[in-house]
Amino acid sequence: MRTPKVAASSRVSAGTTAVPSPWAASRSSSASNALLSELNADAAQAFLDVTGPGAAVPVVAGFRHLGGALHRPAPAAVDHRDARYVARFITGPGGAEVRDHHELIRKTLSPWTVGHHLNFLYGAGDWADEDQTRTGFTADTYARLAAVKRNYDPANLFRANRNIRPGEKCAGTKG
Repeated sequence: MRTPKVAASSRVSAGTTAVPSPWAASRSSSASNALLSELNADAAQAFLDVTGPGAAVPVVAGFRHLGGALHRPAPAAVDHRDARYVARFITGPGGAEVRDHHELIRKTLSPWTVGHHLNFLYGAGDWADEDQTRTGFTADTYARLAAVKRNYDPANLFRANRNIRPGEKCAGTKG
């Protein structure tokens, strides 16, 4: 098994670590993720193949084990509670090449993917669109959130985020 090269970090001040990167000067990056049902050797190798030292685009990547509150049922708009791991990947800013690489990573992990988490999405400019937000939820949850948005923010004033447009009237509420 190959061991990826890891950039050495350097201490800047107490509690702060700087990791050299090709996009550090711009302070701009794009990140995405895949929530995985399992993390076996095939999934780990596939991820390494598209994010490791030979990747066409420099990528900061890793896995995190999930558990705790994510797996406990709760009356909240949190889906994909069956996910056991999150694969996160961060790239520098860029155009079509970077966007295509994010898509390659997602496609590579698709056999193990149950969804993605909106908390681990950022940057990405114009490709951080409504479809990306929609796929962070199941269809039922998204429809419920859109109905709530219609009742409490029909003019869509609160939209400077992962926007959910106002949808149909939510049963049992005013409006």
